[in-house]
Amino acid sequence: MSSSPSPSARGGRLAVLAVGLCWLAVLFDGLDMFVYGSVLPHMLEQKALGLTPRPGR
Repeated sequence: MSSSPSPSARGGRLAVLAVGLCWLAVLFDGLDMFVYGSVLPHMLEQKALGLTPRPGR
């Protein structure tokens, strides 16, 4: 008897790993927009940074 996992079990673990890595990528992609959106109003308050809101907004 062999102690190595069957090819279907290895493929299942690989699929779970791939899906998990994809979800992490989506999470971190959305996280940067969340941080930017929550920090931007405070950055606009700091006049030393030289940032101004877009005209007409």
